[in-house]
Amino acid sequence: MNRKEFFFLITTTCIVIIVWVISDIYHTKANTPVSPTLQQALEPLTPNFDQQTLDKIKKINNTPIQASDNSSSPNPNPTLTPQPSPTITPPPISASPSASIQGL
Repeated sequence: MNRKEFFFLITTTCIVIIVWVISDIYHTKANTPVSPTLQQALEPLTPNFDQQTLDKIKKINNTPIQASDNSSSPNPNPTLTPQPSPTITPPPISASPSASIQGL
């Protein structure tokens, strides 16, 4: 195969791949329906806030929480008690006649 044939083959292959990808993207975009919930999620947000709702949230957050004495609340300063670490003791090694070297 000479250079001219190789260049033609590479060029044709690249053009076919590019056309294939573009047609696949177009086909997918044209046939994909958008659900109403997705369409609603894609709508732009308005920059206006409901000031009354924000004031209600602020009022709720500023209300002090009254804890009763009967409730068990978590300790804000937990203390750690030291625990002894487990020790591993190796089993005793005993010499047995079967473990000795024979023939020396």
